[in-house]
Amino acid sequence: MRPFFFILIIGLVAVSSCDELPIEVILETSKSTETAVEVMSEVISTFDVVEDFVSGSELFLTQFDCLLPEDAEVRILDDDFEDGDGVEVLIDFGVIGSEPCGLLCKDNKYRAGKICITLDRPYAEPNAKLSVYFGEANPFYSGNGKKMSKIEGEFNLTRVGADELLFQCDGLQVTTVENDALVLQGDLSIVCIENSGFGLINDKLTFEGELTVESGDNELIFEIVEPLHKEYGLSCVQYIKTGKLEVDPMNSASNISVDFDPNNDASCDNTIGITVNGRTFIYMY
Repeated sequence: MRPFFFILIIGLVAVSSCDELPIEVILETSKSTETAVEVMSEVISTFDVVEDFVSGSELFLTQFDCLLPEDAEVRILDDDFEDGDGVEVLIDFGVIGSEPCGLLCKDNKYRAGKICITLDRPYAEPNAKLSVYFGEANPFYSGNGKKMSKIEGEFNLTRVGADELLFQCDGLQVTTVENDALVLQGDLSIVCIENSGFGLINDKLTFEGELTVESGDNELIFEIVEPLHKEYGLSCVQYIKTGKLEVDPMNSASNISVDFDPNNDASCDNTIGITVNGRTFIYMY
């Protein structure tokens, strides 16, 4: 499942030649990729909180020990699968406010605004489709309480197996604190490799697939070449433990890859290695 997920990127500045400007190419592409990983992390964490809530609730009616904070308001808009239009729930995290912005959730992420969730049939059934909407009038925010990304649009999750979901987005817009507007599209296969019961707590998930991130005239394609691996103990839920991406940047000849475990220790941290044209930089995303 998820993943992220889990999407994400400030576009690369076009460069005429890697040979002529090697330093500028490396600096620009590494910064753009770092920003993209940060945004991807916010999208995946949004998947996390939705998946945790839906998979742990019976028809969205039963509350349990989940990632949502107590102050988040859950409104059941439609609880009847038999009426032909599925069920619908609104999660309201409140206004963004001042620092720290939003509500602190149990995964140590801050969230504000609203998420609307619709589900066409019970979530465990084959081909069940879950749609997650972030309205323009009531945008959703996710971040660390200081740097908050605004998410607008929608993504969909489809049940393709007992332990597998297909994550799809097309036109999901993420605006960073620097006001860079990034548009995401792509498909991810999210597989639960260890299920501990209701919700995501203590589960283990992998993410595979490809995402395209556009910013203005620039485009980055992220291909997951080694599955992204997340573990959902509360001390680890924020982070991608292991996995690798290859990045194909339009308007640049740079060769870019991202390693979520540059120290080869599978630790729960936010350290990544970004390699650009053979040079590796260590970042905290």
